[in-house]
Amino acid sequence: MSILRKIVDTGPPRAEIWEGRYVRFDFIGSSVSGKTEVWSVFPKDSMAEYLGAIQWFARWRKYAFHPNPETVYEERCLVDISLFLTMLTNNRHRHKQQLSATAK
Repeated sequence: MSILRKIVDTGPPRAEIWEGRYVRFDFIGSSVSGKTEVWSVFPKDSMAEYLGAIQWFARWRKYAFHPNPETVYEERCLVDISLFLTMLTNNRHRHKQQLSATAK
């Protein structure tokens, strides 16, 4: 059972929010190239404390968390972030496979 759940999904324009036990993920928009997504990360109980962003990291070919330098994390928050990164990366790779299958 995943601890992540989608709490908002509307559009257009796209508005999507996911949350874990301690952390919230807000969809910001597409990257400059338009091929990947960018997400803001906040504590679940405060929109005033920006924790960082999640963006595609090309060298690793997966999504990565880019933390705000003024933040500190414990293992439960990192589990939320890790699960969200895994979900985004898996969705991205699955989407690319579907595109290449339809192009054949």
